[in-house]
Amino acid sequence: MDKNKNNFARLSVTICIALILTQCTVENTEQLKITNSFLYKPFSGAMMTAGYMNISNVSDESVVINGLDCSPLIVEMHDVTTNSDGVMKMGKLSSFILSPNETINFEPGGKHIMAWGLTDNQSEDLSCKLLLQDKKPIDFKFSIKSRG
Repeated sequence: MDKNKNNFARLSVTICIALILTQCTVENTEQLKITNSFLYKPFSGAMMTAGYMNISNVSDESVVINGLDCSPLIVEMHDVTTNSDGVMKMGKLSSFILSPNETINFEPGGKHIMAWGLTDNQSEDLSCKLLLQDKKPIDFKFSIKSRG
């Protein structure tokens, strides 16, 4: 009888551990893929610089992206639009929706990242978080590139 109780106890513990581990999976890392993320070193004496990346939604759900956190830097998502007169204007993106299986490219002349506070002698990768609505942030890194 004691042997059956021990086996039952072991089985119960194993099932509990398995249930706990399935609840600990990180859904966001499989939902979005961030690739080709980099910031340019700022020009000497400049206060800001630009950066680029690709974000792919590899899930079957839409995801709302609310911004970036690269503390202590100030970092914003921006977009370039053209009005009916052909005049281009840059403005801050507060958030956007990334549909299932959609990729958005942050690139020159379109959506891009603006960063304030990066020094022209920084060479280490910059740790950041992609901020999502109703989901945990996704950690990623911007590599730092020289211009040219």
